[in-house]
Amino acid sequence: MKLLVITDFIGTDASGIVIAKFLSELQKNNDLDVVTFKSDVSGFPGLRNVYVINLPAWLEKIRVERRKMLIRRLGCNPFYEYGKFKIIRKLDKDYDAVLAFCHGTGLFGLVGGVSVKKRRNIPLVTFFFDAVPAPIGWIKDDRYRRNLSKMVSRNLKYVDGLLSANRKMLQYESGFVPKNHQVKVSGCVYTPGLSSELLNLTHIDNGKTIFCYTGSIYFCRKADHVLEAFRKLVGVYPNCELWFVGTRRIEDTVEALDSEVKSRIKILPYTYDLMPCFSASSALIDIDADLPDDVYLSSKIANYICINRPIISETGMNSESRRIFSNLKTVYQCGHDAGELFAAMKNVVEMKGEYDYSERTGLIKMFSLEENTSKLMGFISSVISC
Repeated sequence: MKLLVITDFIGTDASGIVIAKFLSELQKNNDLDVVTFKSDVSGFPGLRNVYVINLPAWLEKIRVERRKMLIRRLGCNPFYEYGKFKIIRKLDKDYDAVLAFCHGTGLFGLVGGVSVKKRRNIPLVTFFFDAVPAPIGWIKDDRYRRNLSKMVSRNLKYVDGLLSANRKMLQYESGFVPKNHQVKVSGCVYTPGLSSELLNLTHIDNGKTIFCYTGSIYFCRKADHVLEAFRKLVGVYPNCELWFVGTRRIEDTVEALDSEVKSRIKILPYTYDLMPCFSASSALIDIDADLPDDVYLSSKIANYICINRPIISETGMNSESRRIFSNLKTVYQCGHDAGELFAAMKNVVEMKGEYDYSERTGLIKMFSLEENTSKLMGFISSVISC
Protein backbone atom coordinates (compact mmCIF):
# COMPACT_ATOMS: atom_id res chain seq x y z
CA MET A 1 0.00 0.00 0.00
CA LYS A 2 1.27 3.50 -0.83
CA LEU A 3 0.55 6.02 1.94
CA LEU A 4 1.13 9.73 2.41
CA VAL A 5 1.68 10.43 6.12
CA ILE A 6 1.36 13.97 7.52
CA THR A 7 2.22 15.00 11.08
CA ASP A 8 3.54 18.00 13.02
CA PHE A 9 6.54 16.21 14.53
CA ILE A 10 8.33 12.87 14.42
CA GLY A 11 10.54 11.66 17.26
CA THR A 12 10.86 15.02 19.04
CA ASP A 13 8.43 14.36 21.93
CA ALA A 14 6.65 11.40 23.54
CA SER A 15 3.90 11.26 20.91
CA GLY A 16 6.41 11.86 18.12
CA ILE A 17 8.46 8.86 19.28
CA VAL A 18 5.36 6.63 19.21
CA ILE A 19 4.54 7.90 15.71
CA ALA A 20 8.09 7.03 14.61
CA LYS A 21 7.58 3.50 16.02
CA PHE A 22 4.36 3.09 14.04
CA LEU A 23 5.96 4.41 10.84
CA SER A 24 8.98 2.10 11.19
CA GLU A 25 6.63 -0.87 11.56
CA LEU A 26 4.33 0.27 8.73
CA GLN A 27 7.29 0.74 6.41
CA LYS A 28 8.15 -2.95 6.56
CA ASN A 29 5.24 -3.80 4.25
CA ASN A 30 4.14 -0.47 2.77
CA ASP A 31 5.49 2.40 0.71
CA LEU A 32 5.40 5.58 2.83
CA ASP A 33 6.13 9.24 2.17
CA VAL A 34 6.16 11.26 5.41
CA VAL A 35 5.74 15.05 5.56
CA THR A 36 6.46 16.93 8.79
CA PHE A 37 7.71 20.23 10.22
CA LYS A 38 10.32 18.70 12.53
CA SER A 39 11.96 15.28 12.65
CA ASP A 40 14.41 13.46 14.90
CA VAL A 41 14.61 9.86 13.70
CA SER A 42 18.12 9.19 15.03
CA GLY A 43 16.70 6.29 17.06
CA PHE A 44 14.95 4.89 13.98
CA PRO A 45 17.69 4.39 11.34
CA GLY A 46 15.41 2.37 9.07
CA LEU A 47 12.84 5.16 8.71
CA ARG A 48 13.11 6.69 5.24
CA ASN A 49 11.30 9.07 2.88
CA VAL A 50 10.81 11.71 5.59
CA TYR A 51 10.40 15.17 4.08
CA VAL A 52 10.82 18.11 6.47
CA ILE A 53 9.14 21.37 5.47
CA ASN A 54 11.68 24.17 5.84
CA LEU A 55 9.91 27.26 7.07
CA PRO A 56 10.93 30.74 5.87
CA ALA A 57 12.79 32.80 8.48
CA TRP A 58 9.88 35.16 9.17
CA LEU A 59 7.56 32.24 9.92
CA GLU A 60 10.14 30.37 11.98
CA LYS A 61 10.33 33.35 14.34
CA ILE A 62 6.68 33.07 15.34
CA ARG A 63 6.74 31.46 18.78
CA VAL A 64 4.18 29.17 20.40
CA GLU A 65 2.31 31.90 22.29
CA ARG A 66 2.11 34.02 19.17
CA ARG A 67 0.67 31.08 17.22
CA LYS A 68 -1.92 30.57 19.95
CA MET A 69 -2.80 34.25 19.72
CA LEU A 70 -3.36 33.93 15.96
CA ILE A 71 -5.65 30.93 16.52
CA ARG A 72 -7.44 32.90 19.24
CA ARG A 73 -8.00 35.89 16.95
CA LEU A 74 -8.14 34.46 13.43
CA GLY A 75 -9.00 30.78 13.91
CA CYS A 76 -6.06 29.57 11.81
CA ASN A 77 -2.41 28.62 12.13
CA PRO A 78 -0.04 30.23 9.58
CA PHE A 79 2.30 27.21 9.80
CA TYR A 80 -0.45 24.94 8.53
CA GLU A 81 -1.43 27.28 5.70
CA TYR A 82 2.18 27.40 4.51
CA GLY A 83 2.67 23.66 5.07
CA LYS A 84 -0.34 22.51 3.07
CA PHE A 85 0.75 24.75 0.18
CA LYS A 86 4.16 23.03 0.20
CA ILE A 87 2.54 19.57 0.26
CA ILE A 88 0.38 20.31 -2.79
CA ARG A 89 3.37 21.60 -4.74
CA LYS A 90 5.27 18.35 -4.07
CA LEU A 91 2.31 16.01 -4.60
CA ASP A 92 3.50 14.14 -7.67
CA LYS A 93 2.58 10.58 -6.70
CA ASP A 94 -0.61 8.56 -6.53
CA TYR A 95 -1.39 7.36 -3.01
CA ASP A 96 -3.89 4.79 -1.77
CA ALA A 97 -4.67 6.87 1.33
CA VAL A 98 -3.53 9.76 3.49
CA LEU A 99 -2.73 8.98 7.14
CA ALA A 100 -2.87 12.13 9.28
CA PHE A 101 -1.57 12.16 12.88
CA CYS A 102 -2.78 14.78 15.39
CA HIS A 103 -1.12 15.08 18.80
CA GLY A 104 -0.65 17.66 21.54
CA THR A 105 -2.27 20.71 19.98
CA GLY A 106 -0.93 19.75 16.56
CA LEU A 107 -3.46 19.68 13.72
CA PHE A 108 -1.15 19.84 10.71
CA GLY A 109 -1.94 16.24 9.84
CA LEU A 110 -5.66 17.00 9.69
CA VAL A 111 -5.37 20.38 7.91
CA GLY A 112 -2.76 19.13 5.42
CA GLY A 113 -4.64 15.88 4.88
CA VAL A 114 -7.87 17.70 4.06
CA SER A 115 -5.99 19.83 1.53
CA VAL A 116 -4.74 16.68 -0.24
CA LYS A 117 -8.18 15.08 0.02
CA LYS A 118 -9.79 18.04 -1.74
CA ARG A 119 -7.15 18.10 -4.46
CA ARG A 120 -6.87 14.36 -5.19
CA ASN A 121 -9.99 12.80 -3.60
CA ILE A 122 -7.77 10.30 -1.74
CA PRO A 123 -9.28 8.54 1.31
CA LEU A 124 -8.25 10.39 4.49
CA VAL A 125 -7.67 8.61 7.81
CA THR A 126 -7.04 10.88 10.81
CA PHE A 127 -5.49 9.46 13.98
CA PHE A 128 -5.89 11.58 17.14
CA PHE A 129 -3.15 10.49 19.55
CA ASP A 130 -4.35 13.16 21.95
CA ALA A 131 -7.66 14.93 22.46
CA VAL A 132 -7.62 18.10 20.34
CA PRO A 133 -8.71 20.48 21.66
CA ALA A 134 -7.95 19.30 25.20
CA PRO A 135 -11.09 18.90 27.36
CA ILE A 136 -12.18 21.66 29.73
CA GLY A 137 -10.22 21.16 32.91
CA TRP A 138 -7.00 20.61 31.01
CA ILE A 139 -7.34 24.03 29.39
CA LYS A 140 -9.70 26.96 29.85
CA ASP A 141 -12.89 27.21 27.84
CA ASP A 142 -11.74 30.45 26.22
CA ARG A 143 -11.65 31.85 22.71
CA TYR A 144 -8.47 29.90 21.89
CA ARG A 145 -10.11 26.56 22.73
CA ARG A 146 -13.33 27.50 20.92
CA ASN A 147 -11.47 28.46 17.75
CA LEU A 148 -9.38 25.28 17.96
CA SER A 149 -12.66 23.34 18.22
CA LYS A 150 -13.92 25.08 15.08
CA MET A 151 -10.69 24.20 13.24
CA VAL A 152 -11.18 20.54 14.15
CA SER A 153 -14.87 20.52 13.27
CA ARG A 154 -14.62 22.22 9.88
CA ASN A 155 -11.86 19.81 8.79
CA LEU A 156 -13.41 16.63 10.19
CA LYS A 157 -16.26 16.92 7.70
CA TYR A 158 -13.80 15.75 5.01
CA VAL A 159 -12.43 12.78 6.96
CA ASP A 160 -13.24 9.23 5.85
CA GLY A 161 -11.81 7.35 8.83
CA LEU A 162 -11.39 8.57 12.41
CA LEU A 163 -9.07 6.91 14.91
CA SER A 164 -8.14 7.69 18.48
CA ALA A 165 -6.00 6.16 21.22
CA ASN A 166 -8.87 4.76 23.33
CA ARG A 167 -12.65 4.42 23.32
CA LYS A 168 -13.40 7.40 25.51
CA MET A 169 -11.16 9.71 23.50
CA LEU A 170 -12.73 8.46 20.26
CA GLN A 171 -16.18 9.28 21.61
CA TYR A 172 -14.95 12.74 22.63
CA GLU A 173 -13.32 13.46 19.25
CA SER A 174 -16.37 12.16 17.36
CA GLY A 175 -18.37 14.91 19.05
CA PHE A 176 -16.61 17.45 16.81
CA VAL A 177 -17.75 15.77 13.59
CA PRO A 178 -20.43 17.99 11.96
CA LYS A 179 -23.92 16.48 12.16
CA ASN A 180 -24.34 16.54 8.38
CA HIS A 181 -21.19 14.42 7.83
CA GLN A 182 -20.89 10.69 8.29
CA VAL A 183 -17.41 9.30 8.96
CA LYS A 184 -17.15 6.01 7.07
CA VAL A 185 -15.29 4.13 9.78
CA SER A 186 -14.13 4.94 13.31
CA GLY A 187 -12.16 2.96 15.87
CA CYS A 188 -9.29 2.98 18.36
CA VAL A 189 -5.66 1.94 18.12
CA TYR A 190 -3.74 1.93 21.39
CA THR A 191 -0.43 3.60 22.08
CA PRO A 192 1.94 0.60 22.08
CA GLY A 193 3.78 -0.59 25.17
CA LEU A 194 7.44 -1.44 25.72
CA SER A 195 7.29 -5.02 24.54
CA SER A 196 5.13 -7.76 23.07
CA GLU A 197 5.96 -10.01 26.03
CA LEU A 198 6.50 -9.76 29.78
CA LEU A 199 9.99 -8.55 30.72
CA ASN A 200 11.14 -10.57 33.72
CA LEU A 201 13.60 -8.14 35.28
CA THR A 202 15.75 -9.37 38.13
CA HIS A 203 14.96 -7.39 41.26
CA ILE A 204 17.93 -5.43 42.58
CA ASP A 205 17.31 -5.93 46.29
CA ASN A 206 18.89 -3.18 48.39
CA GLY A 207 16.74 -3.90 51.42
CA LYS A 208 14.33 -1.08 50.64
CA THR A 209 10.82 -0.94 49.20
CA ILE A 210 11.05 1.49 46.29
CA PHE A 211 8.02 3.07 44.60
CA CYS A 212 8.82 4.53 41.19
CA TYR A 213 6.98 7.13 39.08
CA THR A 214 8.31 7.99 35.61
CA GLY A 215 7.40 11.06 33.56
CA SER A 216 6.03 14.52 34.17
CA ILE A 217 3.56 15.99 36.62
CA TYR A 218 1.47 18.74 35.06
CA PHE A 219 -1.94 20.41 35.05
CA CYS A 220 -4.58 17.92 36.26
CA ARG A 221 -2.03 15.15 36.77
CA LYS A 222 -0.78 15.88 40.29
CA ALA A 223 1.39 14.06 42.82
CA ASP A 224 -0.29 15.50 45.94
CA HIS A 225 -2.19 12.34 46.92
CA VAL A 226 0.78 10.05 46.28
CA LEU A 227 3.05 12.26 48.41
CA GLU A 228 0.53 12.35 51.26
CA ALA A 229 0.16 8.55 51.09
CA PHE A 230 3.93 8.14 51.14
CA ARG A 231 4.19 10.49 54.13
CA LYS A 232 1.83 8.18 56.04
CA LEU A 233 3.72 5.09 54.87
CA VAL A 234 7.09 6.36 56.08
CA GLY A 235 5.56 6.79 59.54
CA VAL A 236 4.86 3.04 59.62
CA TYR A 237 7.57 1.64 57.33
CA PRO A 238 10.56 4.02 57.35
CA ASN A 239 12.61 1.76 55.07
CA CYS A 240 10.80 2.93 51.92
CA GLU A 241 11.74 5.29 49.10
CA LEU A 242 9.76 7.16 46.46
CA TRP A 243 11.50 7.87 43.15
CA PHE A 244 10.43 10.42 40.56
CA VAL A 245 12.28 9.83 37.28
CA GLY A 246 12.39 12.63 34.71
CA THR A 247 9.64 14.43 36.61
CA ARG A 248 9.41 18.17 36.13
CA ARG A 249 7.60 20.64 38.38
CA ILE A 250 7.88 18.42 41.45
CA GLU A 251 10.78 20.05 43.35
CA ASP A 252 8.77 22.77 45.11
CA THR A 253 6.11 20.32 46.26
CA VAL A 254 8.71 17.93 47.68
CA GLU A 255 10.62 20.79 49.32
CA ALA A 256 7.56 21.65 51.39
CA LEU A 257 7.55 18.21 53.09
CA ASP A 258 9.20 17.58 56.46
CA SER A 259 12.85 16.53 56.38
CA GLU A 260 12.28 12.88 57.35
CA VAL A 261 9.91 12.26 54.42
CA LYS A 262 11.94 14.41 52.03
CA SER A 263 15.09 12.37 52.74
CA ARG A 264 13.32 9.28 51.37
CA ILE A 265 12.31 10.89 48.07
CA LYS A 266 14.64 10.90 45.07
CA ILE A 267 14.17 13.09 42.01
CA LEU A 268 16.19 11.50 39.21
CA PRO A 269 16.96 13.06 35.79
CA TYR A 270 15.25 12.09 32.56
CA THR A 271 16.67 8.98 30.92
CA TYR A 272 15.87 6.95 27.81
CA ASP A 273 16.85 3.75 29.62
CA LEU A 274 14.40 3.17 32.46
CA MET A 275 15.32 -0.49 32.97
CA PRO A 276 17.73 0.15 35.90
CA CYS A 277 14.96 2.11 37.67
CA PHE A 278 12.41 -0.61 36.96
CA SER A 279 14.82 -3.28 38.24
CA ALA A 280 15.40 -1.42 41.50
CA SER A 281 11.69 -0.76 42.03
CA SER A 282 9.30 -2.76 44.17
CA ALA A 283 6.22 -1.16 42.53
CA LEU A 284 5.47 1.28 39.71
CA ILE A 285 3.12 4.25 40.11
CA ASP A 286 0.80 5.73 37.49
CA ILE A 287 -1.18 8.94 38.02
CA ASP A 288 -4.17 9.96 35.89
CA ALA A 289 -5.74 13.40 35.78
CA ASP A 290 -7.91 14.35 38.74
CA LEU A 291 -10.98 14.95 36.58
CA PRO A 292 -14.38 13.21 36.86
CA ASP A 293 -14.50 11.86 33.29
CA ASP A 294 -11.02 12.18 31.78
CA VAL A 295 -10.56 11.00 28.18
CA TYR A 296 -6.86 10.15 28.36
CA LEU A 297 -5.28 6.75 28.94
CA SER A 298 -1.80 7.11 30.39
CA SER A 299 0.79 5.78 27.98
CA LYS A 300 3.11 4.78 30.83
CA ILE A 301 0.74 2.11 32.17
CA ALA A 302 0.97 0.37 28.76
CA ASN A 303 4.73 0.23 29.40
CA TYR A 304 4.38 -0.75 33.06
CA ILE A 305 2.31 -3.86 32.34
CA CYS A 306 5.28 -5.28 30.43
CA ILE A 307 7.41 -5.13 33.59
CA ASN A 308 7.18 -7.81 36.30
CA ARG A 309 6.32 -5.34 39.04
CA PRO A 310 2.99 -4.50 40.72
CA ILE A 311 1.39 -1.24 39.59
CA ILE A 312 -0.33 1.34 41.78
CA SER A 313 -2.74 3.22 39.53
CA GLU A 314 -4.29 6.48 40.75
CA THR A 315 -7.26 6.97 38.45
CA GLY A 316 -10.87 8.16 38.24
CA MET A 317 -13.90 5.89 38.61
CA ASN A 318 -14.96 6.30 34.96
CA SER A 319 -11.51 6.25 33.40
CA GLU A 320 -10.30 4.02 30.56
CA SER A 321 -7.57 2.77 32.89
CA ARG A 322 -10.22 1.68 35.41
CA ARG A 323 -12.12 -0.18 32.67
CA ILE A 324 -9.15 -1.94 31.07
CA PHE A 325 -7.14 -2.96 34.14
CA SER A 326 -9.91 -3.50 36.71
CA ASN A 327 -9.63 -7.31 36.85
CA LEU A 328 -5.88 -7.52 37.41
CA LYS A 329 -4.64 -8.57 40.83
CA THR A 330 -1.20 -7.17 40.00
CA VAL A 331 -2.65 -3.66 39.55
CA TYR A 332 -3.83 -1.76 42.64
CA GLN A 333 -6.47 0.68 41.40
CA CYS A 334 -6.99 3.68 43.66
CA GLY A 335 -9.04 6.84 43.43
CA HIS A 336 -7.52 10.28 43.87
CA ASP A 337 -7.36 9.54 47.57
CA ALA A 338 -4.32 9.37 49.85
CA GLY A 339 -5.97 6.72 52.05
CA GLU A 340 -6.48 4.30 49.16
CA LEU A 341 -2.95 4.93 47.89
CA PHE A 342 -1.51 4.36 51.38
CA ALA A 343 -3.36 1.02 51.61
CA ALA A 344 -1.96 -0.03 48.21
CA MET A 345 1.59 0.93 49.20
CA LYS A 346 1.20 -0.92 52.50
CA ASN A 347 0.08 -4.04 50.62
CA VAL A 348 3.21 -3.89 48.45
CA VAL A 349 5.45 -3.64 51.53
CA GLU A 350 3.69 -6.55 53.27
CA MET A 351 3.25 -8.79 50.22
CA LYS A 352 4.91 -12.10 51.07
CA GLY A 353 4.10 -14.29 48.07
CA GLU A 354 4.86 -13.87 44.37
CA TYR A 355 2.62 -11.93 42.03
CA ASP A 356 1.21 -13.88 39.09
CA TYR A 357 2.06 -11.68 36.10
CA SER A 358 0.75 -14.22 33.60
CA GLU A 359 -2.65 -12.49 33.99
CA ARG A 360 -1.22 -9.63 31.88
CA THR A 361 -0.45 -11.77 28.80
CA GLY A 362 -3.57 -10.80 26.83
CA LEU A 363 -3.20 -7.10 27.66
CA ILE A 364 0.49 -7.04 26.72
CA LYS A 365 -0.48 -8.41 23.31
CA MET A 366 -3.35 -5.92 23.05
CA PHE A 367 -0.91 -3.03 23.60
CA SER A 368 1.94 -4.43 21.47
CA LEU A 369 3.31 -2.45 18.53
CA GLU A 370 2.75 -5.36 16.15
CA GLU A 371 -0.88 -5.83 17.18
CA ASN A 372 -1.74 -2.14 16.90
CA THR A 373 0.10 -1.64 13.62
CA SER A 374 -1.90 -4.55 12.24
CA LYS A 375 -5.11 -2.92 13.52
CA LEU A 376 -4.07 0.38 11.93
CA MET A 377 -3.45 -1.24 8.55
CA GLY A 378 -6.72 -3.14 8.74
CA PHE A 379 -8.50 0.10 9.56
CA ILE A 380 -6.95 1.94 6.58
CA SER A 381 -7.88 -0.94 4.29
CA SER A 382 -11.49 -0.84 5.51
CA VAL A 383 -11.68 2.90 4.75
CA ILE A 384 -10.28 2.41 1.25
CA SER A 385 -12.79 -0.35 0.50
CA CYS A 386 -15.81 1.67 1.64
